Amino acid sequence: MINNPSLVRLPEFSGTVNLQQLYVRNNTSLATGPRYPLVAEAGTVLVADNPLLASLTGLSGLQSVRSLDVSRNASLGEVDFGTLASARSVRIVCNAALPESSLDTLRASVSGTVDVWGNQGSPTPCP
Repeated sequence: MINNPSLVRLPEFSGTVNLQQLYVRNNTSLATGPRYPLVAEAGTVLVADNPLLASLTGLSGLQSVRSLDVSRNASLGEVDFGTLASARSVRIVCNAALPESSLDTLRASVSGTVDVWGNQGSPTPCP
C-alpha cells in the first residue's frame, strides 16, 4: 500500500494470521491504519510518510517482529503494539503528534534494539 493518494482507510484483514511484509507508505489521505487482529508474528512492518494517519492500533496482537519501523507520520497520535515482546529492531521516530512517553512500556518490554526519538516531547529533535 504505497503511493496511493486516494486511500483513506485500510480494511480489516481478519483471516490473516502471519505477515511476511507490510508496507504502508506515502498515502497522503490515509487516516486509519491496517487491522490485522490475529497476526502474532511478522517479518517487516513499515508505516511511514502518511501525513494524516492518526492511529495505528490494528497490530495490537503482534508478539514478534523482525523489523518494525513507524516513521514520519505527522498526525499519528496513538499506536498499540500491546503484546510485542520480541523484535530484531524497532524504530519509532519523527512522529510529531505521538507522545514519546506513550512508548515507555514498549521500550521496556521488547527484547531487541528499540530506537525511539523525535516524537512529541522527545529531547532529541527530528532532523
